[in-house]
Amino acid sequence: MRCRRGRLAGGAVFPCHRSVTQTPASVGGFDWVMTVAPPIALEDPDAEPRLEDIRAFLIPGDLAVMLHVGTWHAGPLFDAEEMSFFNLELADTNIVDQRIGTA
Repeated sequence: MRCRRGRLAGGAVFPCHRSVTQTPASVGGFDWVMTVAPPIALEDPDAEPRLEDIRAFLIPGDLAVMLHVGTWHAGPLFDAEEMSFFNLELADTNIVDQRIGTA
C-alpha cells in the first residue's frame, strides 16, 4: 500500500482487530513510527485503550512488526511525502474485524 504523510492507512484513528494479527513493514528500508496500546477486554465491545497505555515506537526500515490479536494501533507515521508498506493480514480484516477507538 502506498501512504501519504499525515494520512493513516485505512483512514482509521486507532483501530484494533479482535480476531486476527497483522504484520506491517515498510518497503525500501525506510524507518517509520507506529503507536500501539495493549489488548484489553476483547470480549467487551465498549472497551477502549487508556491514553496513558499508548506508546510510540520508531520501527527500523528493515523490520516487520507483528501486532498481537487485539492490539490497538495507529500508523504508519513517517516524515517522507509518501512511503510504501506491506501488511500481512486477511483480505477482509478491515471490513469484518475492525473496532475503532477514540484514544
